[in-house]
Amino acid sequence: MTPWDLSPSNPLLYIDTSMNFSIIDHNVHSLPAHFKDMVCNKEFMVADIICLSETWLTSQEHHDLDISGYNMHSSVLQGRVNGVAVYVKQKYLYSVHSITAANCSSLLIVINIRPSFLILLLYRPPAITSTEFSDILCTILQKIQHFAADYKIILGDLNHNHATKSTISQLQTYQ
Repeated sequence: MTPWDLSPSNPLLYIDTSMNFSIIDHNVHSLPAHFKDMVCNKEFMVADIICLSETWLTSQEHHDLDISGYNMHSSVLQGRVNGVAVYVKQKYLYSVHSITAANCSSLLIVINIRPSFLILLLYRPPAITSTEFSDILCTILQKIQHFAADYKIILGDLNHNHATKSTISQLQTYQ
């Protein structure tokens, strides 16, 4: 078996020191259960943007999950195992947009710095078939085309093999 060459891959947390801007993406498997672990982890607390999937939040739990210096935004679907949340450092000007994605949790954040960033955080539950998700992804990509940003980043737990020809073709359409 040939070993994987990981040299061209980016780590979980990538910091470009010339920009001093960092994003971390993590499947937290219950934010209430792992909140203290997260805030004790230096990698999370140096990030400008913290993106979390499978937050398993209810609307009543938000006030207990504040992080000093960050604003939190979340999207929750009906059911226990779902949801996404984004923490944005308070020093940034940004906007939050609702992007409806059938049976998927999603948040769209546009960070107004130079260069500007559009960050789409998406969670696809495993119950959604690959065909359904491909259709959902196409719809979302069409919806975000009109947003102006220097960089458009899609993050999250998509429970999907993105190396398939159909998905690669769809993503190339929206470059």
